[in-house]
Amino acid sequence: MPLMTIFRLALRVWLLLAVLFGMARAGAAADRVQIDSVAVGIQGLTKVGEWAALRFQVSGPAGQALTSRVTAADIEGRPVQIAGPGLDLTAEPLTVEVIYQQGPMNSPVIVELLNAGEVIAQKTVHANDPLITLTPETDLVVCLGELVTGFEIAASRAVEIRRQTPSRVAPMEVRTFTADQFSELPANARGWQAIDICVLDAETVLPETVAWPLRQWVAAGGRLIISGGAQIPALKSGPLTLWSPIQATTATTLRDISPLGSVIQGSSNLRLRTGSRAAVRLVASHGVELVTTQEGPLVVRSAYGSGTVTALALDLNDRPFVNRVDDRSQLEWDALPELCRWLGGLPPIVEANNQDTRPQCDLNSTGVTDLQTQLVNSLDTFAEVQRPNYWIVLGQCVLFLVLVGAGDFYLVHKVLKKPHWTWITLPLWIAVGGYFGMASAWAATGQQSLIRQVDLITVDGGLQSGRVDSWLTLYEPDHRRRAVQFGNHPQRPTGTTTLRWEGRPEAGFRGLYRESGLSSGEAITSIEADSRGITSLPIRHGSTAVIAATHDSFGPLQMEAQLTDSGAGRLSGKMKYTGPGHLEEWGVAYGNLIYLPMSEAVAGAESSPAEIDFDRAPTRLLNDYLTGKQSRQIASRDKRGPEYLMVRAAYDPLGTDLYTIFRTISFYEITGGENYTTLKNTMLRSGDLSPVIRAGRAVVFGRWRAASAESQAGYFLVDGKPATPQNHESFIRVVLPVTPEDRSSTRPAPADPRP
Repeated sequence: MPLMTIFRLALRVWLLLAVLFGMARAGAAADRVQIDSVAVGIQGLTKVGEWAALRFQVSGPAGQALTSRVTAADIEGRPVQIAGPGLDLTAEPLTVEVIYQQGPMNSPVIVELLNAGEVIAQKTVHANDPLITLTPETDLVVCLGELVTGFEIAASRAVEIRRQTPSRVAPMEVRTFTADQFSELPANARGWQAIDICVLDAETVLPETVAWPLRQWVAAGGRLIISGGAQIPALKSGPLTLWSPIQATTATTLRDISPLGSVIQGSSNLRLRTGSRAAVRLVASHGVELVTTQEGPLVVRSAYGSGTVTALALDLNDRPFVNRVDDRSQLEWDALPELCRWLGGLPPIVEANNQDTRPQCDLNSTGVTDLQTQLVNSLDTFAEVQRPNYWIVLGQCVLFLVLVGAGDFYLVHKVLKKPHWTWITLPLWIAVGGYFGMASAWAATGQQSLIRQVDLITVDGGLQSGRVDSWLTLYEPDHRRRAVQFGNHPQRPTGTTTLRWEGRPEAGFRGLYRESGLSSGEAITSIEADSRGITSLPIRHGSTAVIAATHDSFGPLQMEAQLTDSGAGRLSGKMKYTGPGHLEEWGVAYGNLIYLPMSEAVAGAESSPAEIDFDRAPTRLLNDYLTGKQSRQIASRDKRGPEYLMVRAAYDPLGTDLYTIFRTISFYEITGGENYTTLKNTMLRSGDLSPVIRAGRAVVFGRWRAASAESQAGYFLVDGKPATPQNHESFIRVVLPVTPEDRSSTRPAPADPRP
């Protein structure tokens, strides 16, 4: 056979085999399950210790049934497995969303697909690609519809300032979702937890898939800003009109907007070049006018649940703020970034102090830098377990060294006079020291399992809805695994419940700010789908675990309240709380005052039902009451009359009184924030009701006691049995609407209670 013929035949055989091999690989690929296009958080941004959404696509043979699972790190870097939804594959790729709790800094996340319990596909989301973990201190701003230039410039300025003096301003990140990117937003409101401020563009109408989680996010403490203009479609049609406390009514013309510039100190004059600007009139049933003109309000703010909605009659992306025609990034008013911070409730950027040349230092004398750390430390405390402090342990170690060294030398040389016996006495010293050390450790550890529970009940009187935040601390003297669930009493409305672990925003052990990976060979925590319960919680010998549960229902609320504002910032009317349970050590905060029942204001007064007649109730300045400010008489220097000095009680960051801690969390900004507490409030920022008070609502805060065990706000199930805490405390916060006496839709903002 000619050589050329053999070559052609071999080439044909090779081509046939290549085609068959390619078809086989294509068929195998079609039968293989794959995980594609993984997206985490808000365009890759997550915050340590907070909920985040993980979205991924799954492709594979149609008809195959699978289960999904996400593995993240806990505060110690141990794996936490969160069960995802079950999947029935189709010809088209499926999009799956799983809400998980982000672990410490730069900890990865693993996505897995299982078939009959066996992992058949896996993908790891590494830190910084595409997962970026932020600290809770970072202000995350999300713009819906169109990027708001003022926030973008404010974020860039924050970066520049932090390069020189990080303490002047917190980090800020801005992300934008256009209308065709709304499907990338988390469908579950828990996935919005990392967002601090949401800005809605004037021309954007939200679909229901976005408006519903946005509503839940605002009610849980979020801050929504609606940018105005000649028309605000979002407030005239669509699902936002069904729940927004601020509505856009008739058209109006603005001719003088200079009052808006007065809210930013040191800013240049703000005026309209064309003489007038078309806008709409903003109305809120229970809101305050932060800035107003003769033509109508410019800025209106209203509370919704624990959050706020702020509407601006002008478009932040238009003149007179930016040059929209030529270059929108070119500011026409230099104070726009500070205006955006003010609208979002962010503190102004303080001026640099050139005389302060102290170096930046991360060390803290107490080891407590955040209210979340103080709260977890308090929850982690059991009166039954008395651990010696570090100084006592160090003293015992020094004493043991003295006994082993100088004591043994004196014994064998001076008393026994046989130095070679040290080979016997030294092991005896070590054995005795080891025995007493182990005995002390066992005595400090205890022999019984301990449980502590704390409840914080937040109720919105206007919406007639509530939320219960409960913390469960489990202490175990031995290595154990526990199954934990949150139970709701039958007489209360059902609702959704989520469980999570709690961490400290610190850089030390069990801190969220330390670098962490996923440790192998460690005990794994298993969590049910949607975080409804924990099926396997490992607890080490002599250690604790703090579990937090959020239940979105509490009722029925039995409160009679008709509150009006006389126009001078004082409440009028009556309020009576008849249950469930009893209120103790309580008061009503509104404006810059707190109203106290007679039994709370007068020492020795008889206990009375939880009711107040605001026209006769004793009052105190809210800031003075919260900070313990008092006037003390001092010796007069000229002896002509008495002199008084105002002093306030120092805040103790190591204090474990939960009443003080939750009261400080609830009125953090009003107390003066970090200037008073010396602590930040990053992870519990949504629990601060100071913006709600400044938006014209009244807030009831006090200690709550259930009438019986059956009337508790909720209870935990540990290993399927109701937990019996050795210590159980409950606190309640009720947000009440206040109607202006003249019955107008809005009113001037009440006096700012901050110092």
